[in-house]
Amino acid sequence: MDVYAEKLERGMRLLQDSPHLGKSRDDWVPGCQCYQVENHLVLYTITEDAICIARLFHARMDVIRHL
Repeated sequence: MDVYAEKLERGMRLLQDSPHLGKSRDDWVPGCQCYQVENHLVLYTITEDAICIARLFHARMDVIRHL
């Protein structure tokens, strides 16, 4: 696995342990959280027993356009 992919995986594992690290983005999608890992944004929701990663976006992308 390359270094960048490892950093993304590490960031998502961090979210697994601390799901409230992300910023609420109810303005994008109700219940959506957003957490930046390197140059990517991880969009996810928090359930009772898990986090559900919906999408990964490059930080320069127009997120609203792609939702």
